[in-house]
Amino acid sequence: MNILYILSIPIPPVLAIIILYYLKKYYDHERYRLLFKSFLLGMVIVVFPLVAHLIIDYLGYSDLKSLRRVLFYSFIVAGFFGEFGKFLVLRYYVYPKESFDGPSDGILFGIIIALGYATIENTLYVFGLMDAGTSNPIIAHAYTAAPANIFFAITMGFFVGMAKLGHNVFLNSTAGLLTTAFFHGLYDFCLLTRDYKLLSVFAFGFMFLVVLLLWKAAKGKIEDRRTQINKP
Repeated sequence: MNILYILSIPIPPVLAIIILYYLKKYYDHERYRLLFKSFLLGMVIVVFPLVAHLIIDYLGYSDLKSLRRVLFYSFIVAGFFGEFGKFLVLRYYVYPKESFDGPSDGILFGIIIALGYATIENTLYVFGLMDAGTSNPIIAHAYTAAPANIFFAITMGFFVGMAKLGHNVFLNSTAGLLTTAFFHGLYDFCLLTRDYKLLSVFAFGFMFLVVLLLWKAAKGKIEDRRTQINKP
């Protein structure tokens, strides 16, 4: 196996370790434990796309010899089921906690969950357990999986965080899941079709969206702090 594929495996866990190490200085014990558990749950939820992949492989549909199959695999198996597990952890495990208070927390916990997910997904992909339509992993996937999952997490985390603020809980939660599933599906579609020009355009546009969401989340956090300081 190409050594470059193997070297890509530690990228997500190393990023997670760096983030967790940095945050340990600023978070209390309970909040830090929640982050660590979120990372572990992110590793577990790979079971969703993995089971979906195994089912379509058993049915004989993992041979992506038509555009319809590529679209189905990209947007349903990889996109929806890949993000559905992350959504369950973020929305139904982290969201109810008192320490979760808005978009900035949604983004942070979303990133930690996504890095846990990417740790296992990348390993399975590199060893051929989740690759579809190819006998060998695509090196572009091996090295873009971690940043791509982080960008997806920022999008989902922002919307779920907005829901925590009371801004239409159902609509924002659903928007977070479906929007992220679509972007994840488009990412996989570009890789499976080897359309790297489309991937470049997608990456540029998506980065613009991510920066905008980060800016809005940071702006909201600053405004909350000012409100707390000005309280009599």
